Amino acid sequence: TVTFAMQAGDWLDVTAFEGCVESHASRQDNGTLFPHLPGSLPTSLQDLSEAATLYRGDFLESIYDDWALVERERLRERYLHTLEWLITLYKQTGDYNSALTYAQRLVVCDPLCERCHRELMRLYHLLGRPRAALQQFATLRDLLDEELNVGPSAATIALRQDISAAMEEIEPAYLPVSPSPPPLLRDLAHLPFVGRRDERARLVDALQAALQGHGGIALVEGDAGVGKT
Repeated sequence: TVTFAMQAGDWLDVTAFEGCVESHASRQDNGTLFPHLPGSLPTSLQDLSEAATLYRGDFLESIYDDWALVERERLRERYLHTLEWLITLYKQTGDYNSALTYAQRLVVCDPLCERCHRELMRLYHLLGRPRAALQQFATLRDLLDEELNVGPSAATIALRQDISAAMEEIEPAYLPVSPSPPPLLRDLAHLPFVGRRDERARLVDALQAALQGHGGIALVEGDAGVGKT
C-alpha cells in the first residue's frame, strides 16, 4: 500500500546496493574479475566495497511483516556474501589488512559462523598477530558454549593448534639473561640523575601526597626518545 514516487535524482540505497553486487556477479560470470588500470583497485573490488559501504543496517529493522522479514533476510545474505567476496579478493591482491577489516565485520554480522572465525584467525596469523588469533579462538569457544552449549569443531581446534605451534617456534623458549654491566658501572649510586632532577622531585612529592591520601595525576610528555621512561 506504500511505494516511492521517484523523482529525477532520487535513488534508493537498496537498489544501489544490489546494483553493485550484481555488477560484480556479471563480471565474475564473464571471466573479467580483475579488469583494472595499474595503481587502481580492480573493478570488482570497487563495486563490492561500495556495496559494503551502502549496507549500514538490516532492511527495515523495526518492521515485522512477513514480506519485510523475507526481504530483510535475502538482503542480509547478499551482504554476507559481499563481505566474503571482499575478503577473498583482497587476499588475492595481498592486502591482508583490508581483508582483516571485512573479516571482522563478517564475524560481527554472523557471530556463530565458525568458518568466519577461522578466516579471521588465519588473517591475524598472516599479519604476524598470532596472539590475536588465539584470542579470537577463545572468543569463539566461549560464544559457542554460551549460545549453543557446544565446543569448536575439529577444524577450528586444529587451526588453533597450528597457530600456537608456529608461535612457539618463533618465540624463544627461555628468558633472555641481561648481560652484566662493565665493572666501572656496577655501582651506579654515585652517578647523578642528569637533566631530570626537578621533574623527579615533583613526581616524588606527588607520590608522597598520594601515600597520604591526596591522589592526583601526573602527565609526563615529550618527544619520542627524550627520556620519559
